[in-house]
Amino acid sequence: MNNKTNISEPNTEKIFRTFFGADTFIEKSAIPKEYGFVSKKKGSSNTGYPDFFKDMTDFCIIVEAKKLKQKQAEKEIQLYMKENNITVDLIGIAVSGQKPKDLKVTYFIKEYGVDEIHKIDKVTSLISLDNIKKLYNGFKYKNRTTVEHLNATLKYLERVHIKRASKIIANMITERKIESSLS
Repeated sequence: MNNKTNISEPNTEKIFRTFFGADTFIEKSAIPKEYGFVSKKKGSSNTGYPDFFKDMTDFCIIVEAKKLKQKQAEKEIQLYMKENNITVDLIGIAVSGQKPKDLKVTYFIKEYGVDEIHKIDKVTSLISLDNIKKLYNGFKYKNRTTVEHLNATLKYLERVHIKRASKIIANMITERKIESSLS
């Protein structure tokens, strides 16, 4: 009897499915056509689909699995991230490998309306949906500031502006007094 596992893409998909649960993601055959994915075949305008899909409301997650070729999974997930009708941000996950311990995982983020796709280097394994949300929020809002910070900055600017305005007005009044006394 041969104990060697056949190397195949379904093995990689099974690892992904086992990690997240069988019903967490929509699989290729059930992804609605309205999302507008295009075949990954060069020059094709036919419908094509990533291996897994999940709509998280604020963003969608798409996944491409390959049996061994991580670079190919990365290339194809980026193509799906660019060619679609989705009107929210995207998280792309490229996955390859035949055993959980050998799994290679790459995460990408693409903001809606922006062509650039960002590779997220700090995460290299499958992570929970909650951690994917944290990853997304960390990326999405890292360069943005909090409302509290904006309010504090506004108050500071108002104080500085009031002080400066008071000095300018005092100078203007002083100058007018001098001008009026000379006339």
